[in-house]
Amino acid sequence: MRPPPVLLPNKACMAVKCGTVTNIPTHRLLQYYILYSLLVLGRREGFGPDGPLLASSFAVARRIDDHDDHALRYYNDGLIEETDKGVGASRGWNSREAEEYMTSVAQKIRTSSRLGWEHVTPHEGPFEFKAPPSSSPSTSMEAEMDIPLFFRVSTMAALSTSTLLPLDNVMSLEMGKTAPGFDPINVPDVVRLRSEQDCDEAFELLMSILRQPELGLYIRHIDILRDTQFHGWYKPTPYQRYITEEDGLLLRLAVRNAGWYGADEELILNMLLQRQFDLDFSNGFHSSRARGGRHTRGSHMIQSLAALLMSVCPNLESLKIRPIGRFMKEGYPPLPIEQFLLHCTSIFNSVFLQRLRRVDLLHTDDALDNDPLYFNRYDLLYHMSLFHQLPSIEHVCVGGMEIDENGREDIAPLSSNLDKIELLHSVLPTMFLCTVISSSKTLRQFTHSVGGRATQDTGNWHMAFPAIFRALLIHRESLESLNLDTDADYSDELEQEEFEEYLCDSHELEIDETEEERKAFMNQKSVVELVFTQMGCLRNFTALRRLSIGVRCLFQMANGTTSDFASSNMPLADLLPPNLESLSIRGYQPGLNPYYDAHIHDLFQKFVAGQLGSLKEINGIKEYIPNSATVHLDDVENHPELVWIDERDAIV
Repeated sequence: MRPPPVLLPNKACMAVKCGTVTNIPTHRLLQYYILYSLLVLGRREGFGPDGPLLASSFAVARRIDDHDDHALRYYNDGLIEETDKGVGASRGWNSREAEEYMTSVAQKIRTSSRLGWEHVTPHEGPFEFKAPPSSSPSTSMEAEMDIPLFFRVSTMAALSTSTLLPLDNVMSLEMGKTAPGFDPINVPDVVRLRSEQDCDEAFELLMSILRQPELGLYIRHIDILRDTQFHGWYKPTPYQRYITEEDGLLLRLAVRNAGWYGADEELILNMLLQRQFDLDFSNGFHSSRARGGRHTRGSHMIQSLAALLMSVCPNLESLKIRPIGRFMKEGYPPLPIEQFLLHCTSIFNSVFLQRLRRVDLLHTDDALDNDPLYFNRYDLLYHMSLFHQLPSIEHVCVGGMEIDENGREDIAPLSSNLDKIELLHSVLPTMFLCTVISSSKTLRQFTHSVGGRATQDTGNWHMAFPAIFRALLIHRESLESLNLDTDADYSDELEQEEFEEYLCDSHELEIDETEEERKAFMNQKSVVELVFTQMGCLRNFTALRRLSIGVRCLFQMANGTTSDFASSNMPLADLLPPNLESLSIRGYQPGLNPYYDAHIHDLFQKFVAGQLGSLKEINGIKEYIPNSATVHLDDVENHPELVWIDERDAIV
C-alpha cells in the first residue's frame, strides 16, 4: 500500500530530474538543496524543527508508518501539529554540529541513489523556487530560478526510502544539463545471456540502468541462450556479488516492481547476486562452463537477470529464448522468465513488454537431449500463451520441432495478436497446425517447412492438407505472404476420425475431467467448427502478394474445397490471387506429370505475354527448386543430404 503524500511548505524546494538553471549561482542551489535535505534527514535523525538551521515556517517531513496516529499537517501560519508519540525529543544544534552535518549531507547527496524517483510524468511551465523567508539563517538567499520541469517527483517516494533526491544525478551544476554517469554510447542494443561472463556484464548493465533509468531505453533485444529444461530446485546460497547498500535497495525495489514479493523476492535476489554456475550434472559433473550443461544455479541466474532487464527496458523489441522448462508441470517450480511473462500477460498488468514485437523459440542446447539428428520436442502452444496477447507482438519463429506429447494442446481461435508465424522444418500434426493458424486474429505471414532432421516415428508427420488449407482460408482477406515447403509430408487425404469427437453435438464429461481439460476441449472444438465452415480456393486470397509453395499444394489450393477447378478444367492462371506479385513453385519437374505440365506451361506463356496483371516474377519453372523432406532414422545413411540445421535456430 502506497503511503499518503507529505505536505511541504509552498515555498519549499525540490530537486528536479533535468532542466536549465538560470539566474542562480551554483553554490546557492547547493545551499537550498542541503536545507531541504536537512528537513528530511533532521527529522529522520531525531532532530526537531527549531534548531538554528530549520525555520519554523517549514513543515518537517518524515516517513509516515503504521505507528502514526495522525499524519503531519501543515498550516498556512507555518506551524506544525503532530500527535504521534514515536518521535524523539527536539534538540538544537550548535554551529559546529550544523557544519559537520551539512558536510555529511553534501557527501550523501553525491553518493545517493535514485530510489527517490517514483513514476515520472510530464510537466510543463516554469518552476518557481524561492529561498526561505527571513526567519531562516541566511536572509540573503532570496532568489528565483526558472526550471522547465520535464518530470515531477513524488516526495513521499524519497522519504519512504530514507534517501536524498540525487542532485548530482539530476543535473550538472556547472553545465546546467543532465550528467549521466554511464555513456549511452556504450549501452548495447543486444544483451546476450549464456555464460558466467555474460551474467557479469548483464548485472553491471542492470545496475547502471537502475541508477540511470534512461539507459534502459537503448536496449532492443535480449537473447537467453542458456538451456532451462532441466532446471531442478533452486537452493539459495551465500551471495557471491557484493554491492552497496544503495544499490541493494535499488535492486530490491526493481525485483518488487517486476512482480516478486516476500519469499519469492528473497529467492530472486539470491539468484541475482550469484556469480558462478554450479557444476554440470548432465554427465559426471563437468565444468560449469561446458556447452549444453545442466546447471540449476546457472539457469536461474540467467533467467532472473533476463526478467529484471526486461522489466527496465521499455523499448525491447525482440526476445530469443530456449525452452522454458519441460518438467515444470511435474512438481518443479516455475522459472523466473515464466513467472515474469505470466505477470506481463495478466489482466492486472499493462506495463512491461509493451513494445515487444518478435519472439524466437530456439532449440534446447542440452548435451543429452539435443541430438542434432532429431527434431526437438517443444511445447509451442504453452510458450505462445506466455506472450501472444502482448499489445505489440507480431512475430513468432521456431524451427526443428515436433510436438511435446505432454504439452499444451489448445489456444482459443482468433485470440492471438501474432500476425507472422514461422514453423521452420518442423513435423506437426494436422490438428496442431489448424490450432496455430486459427489462433491469430489477423494472420499476414505464414511459413511452414519440413525436413532437416530425422524422426523415429513412422507416420505422425503426415499432415492432412485439406484441413490446413481450410484453416488458411480463415485469413483469406489478410494473408499477404504464404511459404509452404511441405509437399513431401502433406497428405491429400483428410482423416475424419481425427476430428470426429469435436464435430459431435455433445461432449460426455469424464468423471475425472478437470476444468482445465474441459476448457481445452471446448477451445479445440471451436477450432474445428471454425475450420470446417470455410469454403473457397486459391483465388479467394485477395491480399496475397508472395506465394512460395510445392506443386502439389499449389494445385490443391487451386482445386479448392469443392473441387470446381478439377471438374471444370479451368486454367491455373485464372485462379491465381488477384494481387499476387511473386510466385515460386517447388518440386516441379517437366515431363513427370502431364496434368501439371499443361497448366504450368499455360501459366508461363501468359506471364511472358504480360497477361497476369500484378504478377512480377515466377520461379521454379525453368529451374528446379527441390522440396524438403523428413527422413526416417533408418534412412539417414542413404539420404544424408536431408539432415541439416537452419541457421536461424543454430545459435550456440
